[in-house]
Amino acid sequence: MRVLSRSSLAACLLAAGCGGGGSAPATSSAALVGTIYEIDGQTLDRSGVRVAVPETGDHVMTPRDGDFEFRNIPPGTITLVFESPGAPAGGSSEQIDLERGRTVRLFVAMQDGEVIHMCKSDEDEEGAKMSLVLAEGSPLPDVEGAVEVESDDDGEEFEIEAEHLEPGTEVDFFLDNPGDADGFVLIGTVAADAEGDAELELKTEDGDVLPLGAASVADLVGFLIEVRLTATGELLLTGEVPDVAAPDVDDDDDDDDEDEDDDDEDEGEDDDEDEDDDHEEEDDD
Repeated sequence: MRVLSRSSLAACLLAAGCGGGGSAPATSSAALVGTIYEIDGQTLDRSGVRVAVPETGDHVMTPRDGDFEFRNIPPGTITLVFESPGAPAGGSSEQIDLERGRTVRLFVAMQDGEVIHMCKSDEDEEGAKMSLVLAEGSPLPDVEGAVEVESDDDGEEFEIEAEHLEPGTEVDFFLDNPGDADGFVLIGTVAADAEGDAELELKTEDGDVLPLGAASVADLVGFLIEVRLTATGELLLTGEVPDVAAPDVDDDDDDDDEDEDDDDEDEGEDDDEDEDDDHEEEDDD
C-alpha cells in the first residue's frame, strides 16, 4: 500500500472560506466531498475509482466526473482508501480529520492509477480557497499557487495566484470547461511583482467580468486551471476551481427542531384547553 506522507498533505492545506471559516451547522456528524482528476489535466473520464472509508464500511465508485461524497460520518480521524484499475493492490490511503458539523472538500490528483497529491479545505457559504498542483517537469520547482472563489451580497470574486517567481516574470492563466470541446482558454497574463507574486483577481463589484462568460463563480466549479510561462508556454501549475457551497450535512436536526416546535404547540393547546375547562367548572358552581 502506498501511503501519502502527511507533509505532502499539510503543504497544501489552506484556510477554509474567505470569511474566517463560517459557522458550523448544528449537527452531530460530518461530511466529506471530493473530486478526482488526472494530473495531465486533460482526462475527462475519471470513473472507476473506488473510494472507501474502512472505519464505517462505506465505499463509492466515482462516475465520469470523478466526484465522490460521504455523508453522516462520525467526527474524528478517518482513513480514505483510493483504488483504481491497474494500480498496485491495496491502493493509496491517507488519514483525514473531520470536525463535527463541518464539510471537508478534497482535491485528489492521480497519475497512472495512483494518488500523487491531495489537498484539503473546508467549505462554507461564502467561498473556498485551494492550492494548485505543481506540474510534473515544471521548470520552476519552487513555484506555488492557489485559486480562491467567493460569492456574497457584494458580488462575485475569482482569483488565481502564482508565487515564488522572479520579479517581472510573466505567466499566462488558462481555464477549461471539462464538458466543452474548446479546450483551455487564456483568461489573463500577469507579470510577477517585486515579491515574485503574479495574481489575477476579478471582482464583479469593481466592474470586472468573470471568465468564459460565467454569471457567478458557482458556474466555474470543476473547471480546470493551468498556469504557464508566457515566454515559453511551459506548464507550471494545474488545478481545479473549488466549490463555493457545502452540502447540508444532516437534516435530522431540522426535523428535531420541527418536532420540538410541534410538541410545544401541542402542549400549549392542551394547557389552553385545561384552563377553559377550569373556567367552565367555576361558572357552573
